[in-house]
Amino acid sequence: MKNKRNIIILFAAIAAVILHTSCNSCQNKNATKGSAGYEIDSLEFHDEEVNKDNIAYKIPCPMELFIFIENNNIEYHSEILPNPDRCSQYIDNYSQSLNFGIYAADLAYATVYGNNQDAISYFSSSKSLATELGLYEGFGKEIVSRLDLNLRNLDSLLVIANDSYYSSIESLEDQGLTEVLGLILTGGWIEGVYILTQSVKNQDVNSPAAELVADQHLLLENLIEYLEKNNTSENIIKVTVQLRELLEVYDKLYLNSDKIRITREQFVEITNKVSEIRNHFVYNI
Repeated sequence: MKNKRNIIILFAAIAAVILHTSCNSCQNKNATKGSAGYEIDSLEFHDEEVNKDNIAYKIPCPMELFIFIENNNIEYHSEILPNPDRCSQYIDNYSQSLNFGIYAADLAYATVYGNNQDAISYFSSSKSLATELGLYEGFGKEIVSRLDLNLRNLDSLLVIANDSYYSSIESLEDQGLTEVLGLILTGGWIEGVYILTQSVKNQDVNSPAAELVADQHLLLENLIEYLEKNNTSENIIKVTVQLRELLEVYDKLYLNSDKIRITREQFVEITNKVSEIRNHFVYNI
């Protein structure tokens, strides 16, 4: 069982890495902290066709969100997660990409909280969608060999996850699948924020989790900018329209005084909009 859990952690790590970056030309920059006190990775993307200058985008890692809420003794809520068996209903790249991001976030959530049953279910569903999308290419013979030698060493597993991730990304880039990567980023981010908003007990806007919801404002701005700069496909435009509707809600935070991070009314409005977008991705409603 321990070995199985380590494999789950490995895939969750791969999923998390995929969710917070999207090209093999990126490199880690200095991390910054949001007001809730958790680190936001700053990643540098270089796109020679669009801009000769390096542009730093802060893209969220759902694993960090879940570690933060778990460290703050917030309960795990399996009832808010989508049915992992729905994965067979996603038959096009658009829905597969979005929901791979969503399932991968759910896998990370279950893994952080040590819920083995849910983790195994979302591992299976994520793997199925990843295979359909060509994201499972990273598991070559060398990776499998390193896994066998390091199953009991979590730190080594995380290093292997990064290596496997880069192999997968190179394959996608060679095929020109930047749209897939952008949709994965979107699905993973929206699910992470959805879980976060549902974890705030009694809509307590003074809680660390509510402050973390407010911190997503900057990440949303950067995600939209990244999507629009790197891909102009119909599917990317479709999701950015929805994300911009959420951004309009978030922009109301600018009206608050320095002493007020987020009001109850703003929290409720953000929660409802996130739920609307997330349910549209999951259920196509």
